[in-house]
Amino acid sequence: MGSLSIEVCKDGSAVTRISAELLRLPDGRPAAKWGGLAFPLHDGQRIDLADAGTVPALCRPWVDPATFWRFEGGGANVDGYVFFDGDDTDRVRVLQILVAAGADVVRSGPNLSGTTGDWFIRVADPGTGIVDLLNEALGPNATASSSSDASSIRERLLTEALEATEAARQSLSKKLAESSTLATASIAEAAASATERQNVVAMASRLAELEADARKFSERPITPRRQDPATNRLEHAFAVIAAATLPRIAFLAGSLAFIAVELSDRSAIWQLLAALDRQDRGQPTGWKRLGGHAGWWERHFPTGQDDQGRVYGKLSADRRGWEVLVSHKQDQASDLRRLS
Repeated sequence: MGSLSIEVCKDGSAVTRISAELLRLPDGRPAAKWGGLAFPLHDGQRIDLADAGTVPALCRPWVDPATFWRFEGGGANVDGYVFFDGDDTDRVRVLQILVAAGADVVRSGPNLSGTTGDWFIRVADPGTGIVDLLNEALGPNATASSSSDASSIRERLLTEALEATEAARQSLSKKLAESSTLATASIAEAAASATERQNVVAMASRLAELEADARKFSERPITPRRQDPATNRLEHAFAVIAAATLPRIAFLAGSLAFIAVELSDRSAIWQLLAALDRQDRGQPTGWKRLGGHAGWWERHFPTGQDDQGRVYGKLSADRRGWEVLVSHKQDQASDLRRLS
């Protein structure tokens, strides 16, 4: 939390100069605390008491945006994410620097993954020079490296998550098998379909519960190891959970990163994937053929911010599972090239 010598004004006229505590208003603007309220900080390091004051409890502590940033992802056919703290002005400034340097910026917005960084900027096919550009835009990365104890805790928690989700998957599989036997023996086709839908909803609900558990494993006190800076803990936790609860789903490219970072409501996609995991062949219910891509199906879903979520699925060559790409409509052109 920082402090600064500022000039206090009233209706533009100077009143006094004080050393004030720095904060960030709820909308991200810098502010200084005076007289029990936080006032917007203007150019010239001054506040005006004629401005509307904000209760400090509603503000965020001051964090220097040059201190915290990281880059994750990248590689063959995989987009990368820039995460950093700051306000919308910082987001626009970094965006302009990356674009001016030739980076292929896909999209930017608030970071919804719960990990460090207020904002994300998604970059397509980032080269090795991306880190140099970030140093220019945000300054040296001063994120502290974690201790070996924190690393071991993270690994232990993820192991426990895998064990818990595997037990949950086996329990669900057993219950689904029992339901299927009962349906075959004594329930009409319509009733069996209703049971099927209920089972899918139950599995999606369980996935949502496991997602909540995964968030506990990705809290800030446990930071990634410096030698492995590309690890996104929430994405990793989702990968562990998906492997246990959606064994027939193989995620392509940056699907899990997109789910972790850019979706504020994941209930719809978990329910779609739970239903697809149980589909053996043919056209999945509610999906449509993807024109120009033989064998691929497409489904729209809400992201929590708009209705432009897209998920593409194709039965694997051995017909034992599904290849799936989860993305956004804005990325459709590049996504379709990946599916070709």
